[in-house]
Amino acid sequence: ETDIDIKFVLRLRNKLNGRPVWSGFSSSTINWNQGFQRWELSSSLTNKVLASLVSDAEFPVGEHSWELKSENICHEKPAGHELRLMLSNCGQFEYSCSDGTCIPIQSKCDFVPNCWNGDDEKNCPILSLDNMEGYETDLPDIIIDDAGDISKKKVKLSIIIKDIESIEEVKSRYTTTFNLMAEWVDARLTWKDLNEDVSLNIPSKDQKNLFWFPKILIANSENNFEVPNDSKSKLLIKKLGHLRMSNEEDLKESALFDGADNPVIYSREFNIKLKCTFNLVYFPFDTQTCSIILKAGNKVRNFIELVGEAVDFTGDRDVASFYVLRWELETDVESTDIDVKVNIVLKRQIAQHLLGIYLPSIFIMIIAQATLYFRKEHFKTSIPVSITAMLVMYTLNNSVASKLPQTSNIKFIDIWIIYGLVLHFVVLLLLILIEHLPGKENVVFVEHSKAVENSRPNLSAQEVTKLFARKVLPIFEIIFTISYSICACIIYNL
Repeated sequence: ETDIDIKFVLRLRNKLNGRPVWSGFSSSTINWNQGFQRWELSSSLTNKVLASLVSDAEFPVGEHSWELKSENICHEKPAGHELRLMLSNCGQFEYSCSDGTCIPIQSKCDFVPNCWNGDDEKNCPILSLDNMEGYETDLPDIIIDDAGDISKKKVKLSIIIKDIESIEEVKSRYTTTFNLMAEWVDARLTWKDLNEDVSLNIPSKDQKNLFWFPKILIANSENNFEVPNDSKSKLLIKKLGHLRMSNEEDLKESALFDGADNPVIYSREFNIKLKCTFNLVYFPFDTQTCSIILKAGNKVRNFIELVGEAVDFTGDRDVASFYVLRWELETDVESTDIDVKVNIVLKRQIAQHLLGIYLPSIFIMIIAQATLYFRKEHFKTSIPVSITAMLVMYTLNNSVASKLPQTSNIKFIDIWIIYGLVLHFVVLLLLILIEHLPGKENVVFVEHSKAVENSRPNLSAQEVTKLFARKVLPIFEIIFTISYSICACIIYNL
């Protein structure tokens, strides 16, 4: 194989056939052949023509096609084969345009044409395919420490919650929109021509599936939804490390960046239904916590570690009957099946429950209590009012129960409903007792065979019942209502 110089010196004083000569550092020259009217690349040792310029360019500077004139040169290419070669005067950190002019290497592939024909923006694959033979896309770059243990690859995760669209307590799920961002490095890769602006460093559709992508599962979704690397996702390369130039033998210069120093950033927006367990013991003064749970896939679980970096909420904090109180990244996750857990704390808005359940039920209780003060002759009116109040309380109970999942626990609102039903039953029972118990009667006592008519001051059963219904029962109702309200305030503000 014939050695050909890759570096030449332009000698303006040593002209040949009226044209300048480029002399190689060891054994090659580029000169003008007057007879054939062409530029030739020759061996200065044997005077043998190795290649000739195909075009009729006035000077060989820039990118041109050269026809090989000898065998077994340029990786055993046959004679007559054409090669694209570049002759330029560009420095170490410069890019050679096709006409031989130079631009800074940082100006290549920056989406702004800098060469006269824009060739600096025509071929910009961000992934270098050199040295990728044997690359495994199913596994990360595994590092084994001195002790022989596998050092897990860290994948940093960040989540921006954009919206919570709906909360379905009966189905124990909620619908949310969030943006998932993952960041990792791959020391096996080499990136080309990265920009300072990370949004410009986008692998092509053909290249985004050529390198390893971490398998991440959304654990509390249906069927453990796998985070995809699809058309809706975006992959970016963040420029952090220093550049190194490509080989001098390459036709076009490129700035190369090691994959170990320049991370891959994945982002994708998800709109998904997630499972959420609602604890309704303190309903409607409850606070619920729904989560986004992420874990590594089973096949790569021993090789990667998911690390939660940040979480933020940018949507409307008023969600249906809840208010988003706070959001947090749970770091001390006890379960071994969970890697990253984001908690969304929801505080129930109680205004509709106060106005729709508690306030009407208090009015109904007052009306039921008022029937105890009706005259005895209005008994036929008091009974229907009391029964109607009891039915209304039962209807309220069914209305609340239909909107909540069935649970074995007694909810805080159930205590109020049961209290209302029992109260109306007691009122109905007292009305019946007042109507049918005997009233106060005069008793005749006989002393020393002399009849003395004397009225005893003892209360009759009917009067005792009235006293309980009209004095004791209202006090009990007031005490219970105040106690219930205090407990509700304490629970709601925990």
